[in-house]
Amino acid sequence: ASFHDSRRGTTQAFTVTNSAMPGSIKMSKGSNGHLWFAQSTTILRYDARQWYTYTLPLEANGSSVTALYAARNGDLWAGICCGNVAALRLRATTWTTYTQQVAPGSDLYNVTSIAEDGSGALWFGTYSGAFRFDGSTWSRYTSADGLYGDSVQQVAGDSQGHVWFITTQ
Repeated sequence: ASFHDSRRGTTQAFTVTNSAMPGSIKMSKGSNGHLWFAQSTTILRYDARQWYTYTLPLEANGSSVTALYAARNGDLWAGICCGNVAALRLRATTWTTYTQQVAPGSDLYNVTSIAEDGSGALWFGTYSGAFRFDGSTWSRYTSADGLYGDSVQQVAGDSQGHVWFITTQ
Protein backbone atom coordinates (compact mmCIF):
# COMPACT_ATOMS: atom_id res chain seq x y z
CA ALA A 1 0.00 0.00 0.00
CA SER A 2 1.09 3.61 -0.33
CA PHE A 3 0.09 7.20 0.37
CA HIS A 4 1.19 10.56 -0.97
CA ASP A 5 3.16 12.81 1.43
CA SER A 6 2.16 16.28 0.19
CA ARG A 7 4.66 18.03 2.48
CA ARG A 8 7.54 16.29 0.72
CA GLY A 9 5.90 15.68 -2.62
CA THR A 10 6.76 11.99 -2.39
CA THR A 11 4.91 8.73 -2.24
CA GLN A 12 5.51 6.55 0.80
CA ALA A 13 5.06 2.80 0.49
CA PHE A 14 4.55 0.30 3.28
CA THR A 15 3.87 -3.38 3.64
CA VAL A 16 1.82 -5.08 6.30
CA THR A 17 2.52 -8.77 6.60
CA ASN A 18 0.43 -11.53 8.13
CA SER A 19 -2.77 -10.04 6.75
CA ALA A 20 -6.01 -11.94 7.10
CA MET A 21 -7.87 -9.13 5.32
CA PRO A 22 -5.87 -8.05 2.28
CA GLY A 23 -6.78 -4.60 1.09
CA SER A 24 -8.60 -3.65 4.28
CA ILE A 25 -6.31 -0.99 5.71
CA LYS A 26 -7.49 1.45 8.38
CA MET A 27 -5.89 4.91 8.73
CA SER A 28 -6.05 7.77 11.23
CA LYS A 29 -4.12 11.02 11.66
CA GLY A 30 -3.04 12.07 15.13
CA SER A 31 -3.13 15.65 16.44
CA ASN A 32 0.69 15.63 16.31
CA GLY A 33 0.61 14.87 12.58
CA HIS A 34 1.61 11.22 12.87
CA LEU A 35 -0.20 8.82 10.59
CA TRP A 36 -1.44 5.48 11.92
CA PHE A 37 -2.24 2.47 9.75
CA ALA A 38 -3.67 -0.91 10.70
CA GLN A 39 -4.26 -4.14 8.87
CA SER A 40 -5.22 -7.38 10.53
CA THR A 41 -3.03 -7.68 13.65
CA THR A 42 -0.38 -5.06 12.87
CA ILE A 43 -0.39 -1.32 13.53
CA LEU A 44 2.10 1.08 11.96
CA ARG A 45 2.93 4.71 12.79
CA TYR A 46 4.65 7.11 10.39
CA ASP A 47 6.12 10.34 11.79
CA ALA A 48 7.19 11.82 8.41
CA ARG A 49 10.68 10.35 8.86
CA GLN A 50 10.40 6.70 9.77
CA TRP A 51 8.03 3.83 10.43
CA TYR A 52 7.27 2.20 13.79
CA THR A 53 5.54 -1.17 14.16
CA TYR A 54 3.19 -2.10 17.00
CA THR A 55 1.92 -5.60 17.64
CA LEU A 56 -1.43 -6.16 19.29
CA PRO A 57 -1.24 -7.43 22.88
CA LEU A 58 -1.57 -11.15 23.57
CA GLU A 59 -5.14 -10.66 24.87
CA ALA A 60 -6.15 -9.74 21.31
CA ASN A 61 -4.44 -12.78 19.77
CA GLY A 62 -6.40 -14.06 16.79
CA SER A 63 -8.33 -10.81 16.41
CA SER A 64 -8.25 -8.20 13.64
CA VAL A 65 -8.34 -4.41 13.74
CA THR A 66 -11.66 -3.20 12.33
CA ALA A 67 -11.45 0.49 13.26
CA LEU A 68 -8.67 2.94 14.14
CA TYR A 69 -8.79 6.38 15.77
CA ALA A 70 -6.04 8.72 17.00
CA ALA A 71 -7.61 10.74 19.84
CA ARG A 72 -6.82 14.39 20.55
CA ASN A 73 -5.03 13.45 23.79
CA GLY A 74 -2.53 11.30 21.85
CA ASP A 75 -4.05 7.90 22.61
CA LEU A 76 -4.58 5.47 19.76
CA TRP A 77 -7.80 3.44 19.82
CA ALA A 78 -8.45 0.28 17.84
CA GLY A 79 -11.71 -1.56 17.40
CA ILE A 80 -11.26 -5.32 17.36
CA CYS A 81 -13.20 -8.16 15.80
CA CYS A 82 -13.49 -11.84 16.51
CA GLY A 83 -12.31 -12.41 20.06
CA ASN A 84 -13.04 -11.53 23.68
CA VAL A 85 -11.27 -8.15 23.32
CA ALA A 86 -13.48 -5.49 21.69
CA ALA A 87 -11.28 -2.38 21.88
CA LEU A 88 -7.70 -1.44 22.60
CA ARG A 89 -6.09 1.79 23.74
CA LEU A 90 -2.40 2.50 23.17
CA ARG A 91 -1.09 5.22 25.47
CA ALA A 92 2.62 5.82 24.83
CA THR A 93 3.80 2.19 24.83
CA THR A 94 1.13 0.63 27.06
CA TRP A 95 -1.91 -1.25 25.76
CA THR A 96 -5.19 -1.28 27.67
CA THR A 97 -7.74 -3.88 26.62
CA TYR A 98 -11.52 -3.58 26.86
CA THR A 99 -13.50 -6.79 26.71
CA GLN A 100 -16.88 -7.14 25.03
CA GLN A 101 -18.74 -6.92 28.34
CA VAL A 102 -18.21 -3.21 29.03
CA ALA A 103 -21.49 -2.78 30.91
CA PRO A 104 -24.14 -5.16 32.26
CA GLY A 105 -26.30 -6.29 29.34
CA SER A 106 -24.23 -4.32 26.82
CA ASP A 107 -21.72 -6.19 24.72
CA LEU A 108 -19.30 -4.09 22.70
CA TYR A 109 -18.72 -6.37 19.72
CA ASN A 110 -17.37 -5.89 16.21
CA VAL A 111 -16.46 -2.20 16.34
CA THR A 112 -16.98 -0.61 12.92
CA SER A 113 -15.85 2.96 13.59
CA ILE A 114 -14.54 5.26 16.35
CA ALA A 115 -14.92 9.04 16.76
CA GLU A 116 -14.53 11.70 19.44
CA ASP A 117 -17.06 14.31 20.56
CA GLY A 118 -16.42 17.85 21.80
CA SER A 119 -16.02 16.75 25.43
CA GLY A 120 -13.35 14.17 24.54
CA ALA A 121 -15.66 11.19 24.97
CA LEU A 122 -15.17 8.43 22.42
CA TRP A 123 -17.96 6.88 20.39
CA PHE A 124 -17.79 3.36 19.01
CA GLY A 125 -20.07 2.21 16.21
CA THR A 126 -21.06 -1.47 16.34
CA TYR A 127 -23.65 -3.78 14.82
CA SER A 128 -25.60 -3.50 18.08
CA GLY A 129 -25.68 0.27 18.52
CA ALA A 130 -23.32 3.08 19.46
CA PHE A 131 -21.23 3.03 22.62
CA ARG A 132 -19.94 6.13 24.39
CA PHE A 133 -16.87 5.97 26.64
CA ASP A 134 -16.12 9.02 28.80
CA GLY A 135 -12.89 7.62 30.23
CA SER A 136 -14.53 5.62 33.00
CA THR A 137 -18.11 4.71 32.03
CA TRP A 138 -19.49 2.95 28.95
CA SER A 139 -23.02 3.75 27.76
CA ARG A 140 -24.91 2.05 24.92
CA TYR A 141 -27.31 3.83 22.56
CA THR A 142 -29.73 2.06 20.22
CA SER A 143 -32.85 2.83 18.19
CA ALA A 144 -34.72 2.92 21.50
CA ASP A 145 -32.60 5.98 22.37
CA GLY A 146 -33.11 7.75 19.04
CA LEU A 147 -30.65 6.14 16.62
CA TYR A 148 -32.37 5.46 13.32
CA GLY A 149 -31.06 1.88 13.37
CA ASP A 150 -28.99 -0.31 15.66
CA SER A 151 -26.31 -1.31 13.15
CA VAL A 152 -23.89 1.65 13.16
CA GLN A 153 -21.57 1.54 10.15
CA GLN A 154 -19.76 4.85 10.64
CA VAL A 155 -19.28 7.43 13.39
CA ALA A 156 -17.80 10.89 12.78
CA GLY A 157 -17.24 13.95 14.94
CA ASP A 158 -17.52 17.46 13.50
CA SER A 159 -15.83 20.78 14.36
CA GLN A 160 -18.82 21.73 16.54
CA GLY A 161 -18.28 18.72 18.81
CA HIS A 162 -21.31 16.82 17.49
CA VAL A 163 -21.22 13.15 16.60
CA TRP A 164 -22.88 11.78 13.48
CA PHE A 165 -23.89 8.17 12.79
CA ILE A 166 -24.55 6.17 9.63
CA THR A 167 -26.80 3.20 10.28
CA THR A 168 -28.05 0.49 7.94
CA GLN A 169 -31.72 1.47 8.40
